[in-house]
Amino acid sequence: MNRTFPYIPVEQTFNDLVRGHGGAIILEEYYKEKTGKPPDFPNADYVFHSEKVVAELKCLMEDNSGSPNNQVKINAALERFYSAGKMKAKVIDEAAWPNLPKELQDEIYSITTHSIRARVKKANRQIRETKAKLRLDSYSGVLFIANDGLVSMPPAAFIHATLNCVEKDGENINCFVFFTVNMFAVVKNTSVPVLFWMPMQMEKPEKVDDKFTKRIGVSWQAMIKKKLGVEFADHEIMDEDREAFWKAKNLPNG
Repeated sequence: MNRTFPYIPVEQTFNDLVRGHGGAIILEEYYKEKTGKPPDFPNADYVFHSEKVVAELKCLMEDNSGSPNNQVKINAALERFYSAGKMKAKVIDEAAWPNLPKELQDEIYSITTHSIRARVKKANRQIRETKAKLRLDSYSGVLFIANDGLVSMPPAAFIHATLNCVEKDGENINCFVFFTVNMFAVVKNTSVPVLFWMPMQMEKPEKVDDKFTKRIGVSWQAMIKKKLGVEFADHEIMDEDREAFWKAKNLPNG
């Protein structure tokens, strides 16, 4: 898709949103105003005092799933399983994937989702350290994670990878919100491009009020629509047709 609309800087724009949200602070700005220097600990980006939430924003902008380094690791795994007689051919494609050994599938998945896993681990630490430093033990942790360039991973796969990483390495993350900004998707039965805002609660009962993530989402999408000047579908359409969402494909990011 040829870009005919402005590029939206995710962090800067999200900061603008937080500044307009009652009872919320951007920790970097708060510390510099109070002490004249940045925080002296691995801090999360935001504290929403009204909702008792500590939140971190992570944005993936580079698609390195097919990088030479990743390909070397994948080829080594294929050679190892092939030499052990656990697969008939060193081929990975849509037809062959279901028949690959589960251990090999897990290894390839781990290699290609490293960038997500690294960000989840860092966000988990930042939320934990911020809660401890500011004595916010009763606050919940939220990860806002934007896919702004990882085109090779469809929306459903990105969410699945994030979910797995948070379950394994995100004990301080009670909810994550998957969203897209400059990267649209095409979805069956939807006549306009789609941008996502999809909160995922990590436990029952929920520790993060759904009203909070919905309120932030509504404000965010209104801001993005105004900046882009184009119409797009939002996540509520996905709630009506989950099958269409799971088959959604990213449009080229250009």
